[in-house]
Amino acid sequence: MDRDYLWVGTDKGLNKVDLHSPNASIIQYTAGDGLGSSVINTICVDSPMVYVGTPAGLSYFDETKVYSSDYCRLTWLDISSSGQSLLRDTNHLGLSYRQNNIRFEFVGISYKSAGNILYRYRMLGLDTAWKTTKEAFLDYPTLPSGDYELQLTAINKFGTISRPLSLRFGVSTPFWRTVWFVTAVFLGVLSMTWLFVSLRIRRIRRVEKEKERISQRMMELEHAALQAQMNPHFIFNCLNSIQQYIFNQGRFPGQQVHLRILQTDPGQLCTARARPSSLCPTRSAICQAISRWKSSDLRKKWTTLLTWTPAWTIMPVSFRRC
Repeated sequence: MDRDYLWVGTDKGLNKVDLHSPNASIIQYTAGDGLGSSVINTICVDSPMVYVGTPAGLSYFDETKVYSSDYCRLTWLDISSSGQSLLRDTNHLGLSYRQNNIRFEFVGISYKSAGNILYRYRMLGLDTAWKTTKEAFLDYPTLPSGDYELQLTAINKFGTISRPLSLRFGVSTPFWRTVWFVTAVFLGVLSMTWLFVSLRIRRIRRVEKEKERISQRMMELEHAALQAQMNPHFIFNCLNSIQQYIFNQGRFPGQQVHLRILQTDPGQLCTARARPSSLCPTRSAICQAISRWKSSDLRKKWTTLLTWTPAWTIMPVSFRRC
């Protein structure tokens, strides 16, 4: 204890503690400053002389003649990314998104500090808080896209702060995160959605039209079926009228006329089988009825087969045209 200072010896050097300093500043003396060893065994202070016993012997010095400060200078050693040095051009430093790693190497020069230098740094764009380290390098293995600025200072053991170093650089944005790519993807998705909806609506409309066409066709078929069911009754009624007409002539009492209707191809002619005979006085009447029938729409779907059978004989007659 010497006035306002407390001398403390450790195995890492001699420490001078300023008791009246707000932060209790400490000045350290080691073998690099001229002591025989950094391991301090005993201390004797006889102002202004300080005697220090070390394993290497006795060391002494006048504390008034020891400089309590030293010049501190900070400089870059190397700046690299993916093993490639970038120190030659730091004014326009930029990294691609594939090589978003960077390593800074630097050194603080203070001869009397003997390497006992503290570094303060912060990376703006990533963090705004100041951090400290005794390592002479900073390594950022993965940086997101953006703009950054590294601020760095060195402090020697006397508390002297170096001139700060500042370096600005940027990491490029991947193309899939750019505004134009996102806009293009959005427009593409919007177009695909519109196309899908349009095709879907068109398909639904086509299905509805097909359903309407099938429904219309079914109605037509049902109508045709109903018409086909009604036509035989109409024809039978006509033939019954013809048969009644024959009977009303009274020329062949007791004879029977059998009329059959067969469904055949529309292109066939009306055919009646029998052998011509002078005993067929109703032939003209039957032909007139058949002519009227053939001129109607029923001729397109039906062909008539008529068989006239008298009670006492069968006389087939073939009618090609009536």
